[in-house]
Amino acid sequence: MSIGKEIYALRKQKGLSQEGLADRLQVSRQSVSLWETDQTVPSIDNLLRMCDIFGVSMDKLCGREVPPPAEDATKLPAEGSVPPGKNVSEKAPPDGENAGMVACVSSVADEAAVKELFGAQVRQTYAVYAVFIVLCLWAAVAQIAEGVYEWLAVPGVLLLIAAVGLVCTAVRWRQRRKKFSADGPHETVFRFYADRFEADCRSKSTFLSYCKNYTDVERLDERGNYVCLLVDGGWILFDREKLTGDAALALHLLRGSAKVCRSPLGKRTNERPALPERKAAVLRGVLLALFVLSLCSVLFGLLLVALIASSSPLPEAAWSMAENMWAFLVFLPLPLASLLLGVYGRSKGLRCTKNIAAGGIAAVILFVYGLFPVFFAGDLSDDYAYLTRVETAVGIELPDEGVISTQYSDGGAAEGFKDLEESVARFADGAQTEAFEAGLAGGVLWQAALPGNAAVDEYARIRTAEAEYYLIYNVQTGRYDGAVAAGENEFYFLAYQTGKNLLYVFHYLYIV
Repeated sequence: MSIGKEIYALRKQKGLSQEGLADRLQVSRQSVSLWETDQTVPSIDNLLRMCDIFGVSMDKLCGREVPPPAEDATKLPAEGSVPPGKNVSEKAPPDGENAGMVACVSSVADEAAVKELFGAQVRQTYAVYAVFIVLCLWAAVAQIAEGVYEWLAVPGVLLLIAAVGLVCTAVRWRQRRKKFSADGPHETVFRFYADRFEADCRSKSTFLSYCKNYTDVERLDERGNYVCLLVDGGWILFDREKLTGDAALALHLLRGSAKVCRSPLGKRTNERPALPERKAAVLRGVLLALFVLSLCSVLFGLLLVALIASSSPLPEAAWSMAENMWAFLVFLPLPLASLLLGVYGRSKGLRCTKNIAAGGIAAVILFVYGLFPVFFAGDLSDDYAYLTRVETAVGIELPDEGVISTQYSDGGAAEGFKDLEESVARFADGAQTEAFEAGLAGGVLWQAALPGNAAVDEYARIRTAEAEYYLIYNVQTGRYDGAVAAGENEFYFLAYQTGKNLLYVFHYLYIV
């Protein structure tokens, strides 16, 4: 009789409805219906709970007859047969408890098997490191070709980290292969029962014996013909092609109970949520919503920064976005909630890795971007008195009222140029501004176009493309025609855009 028919018959004997059994197992009624129609098979946890509810053994619930005693090949070594000095970590049950065995297998893992199992994974690791090293080299070469050496240390450090990681991986893989070769082939005998499995692992230097529940398997990984089990922090494996008995049921018990299972059927987690089904469903919904919001939080922050910058008094300032990047911190609670709730959900047995990863990455990005105004605080100023300095240096008069934003530079610029300050000012509407604009057209200092020989870099030309009047002043020569002298020339370049009352000021050095 199949498991589904046994569950149906035992449920009827107990006088339970599908809903009643589902409530006691904390599953849905549809799950019970699928079990009874043999469309799905219950997990080992649910099988054990049903054994308690119905008061029957696992063999009875699975509809199995008691098989004959196991063959000699699957028996444990007799007492005292382990050579002196060998390590026996756990003793399996006596031979009399072999009754009810589902399947058994005897498998030998040699160095060739280890290469088959882990060689592909090691090669993938090498490939990842190699691609990363190539990218770092490309970034370094590109910076050298452009003559930009300020950030050359970044790809250099990343290249060093990748090289160290590659060397460590190669050394660790070689050490493991060397140790395995010295230890000789590992022979393992597995015996699978409905509620447990036993394993005897023998090599030249050790003999380990396990008797474990299926839920004690921390990880199951199927690679090729081999099934690898992580138990008590160590890997044991067997060749599933050599399984005798009910191989399908033995593999089902392993796949359905291991905390993490990677098989041809896909990867899944079998840890049961330590929450009622309804609360677990609500928590999954909240986690999914927070995961999506975490992915979008950086975009939300960017949109808010752009909105605040566009509504600021001087949105024309190139640094207005950086000045308002504190708005990224507004959305920081979203990824933090995803991260913290993901950690809580994982402690309750839910699959929350994506929430933890997305929340952690998004939180770091939002936090770093949100601190940009702090980083640039010493480089930005809204002191209108800066224009008084410009008036004194250039020898002109400017309106006394308005708003201004100034960025002080560390000297980085195009070749031959060294930026000192860049400023954008908007004059207040009034008589002073009108008088200033009236004097532009008839003045001799302001021009409607830049002189062809003007020492102005491409960036300043692009920034002032919509301006109508220009003024360029060389502090060294005292001239307003853009001419340069040999050596270092200090320039003030001003551009004014009527209609918006905008004045652009560039203060820089030009080295000939």
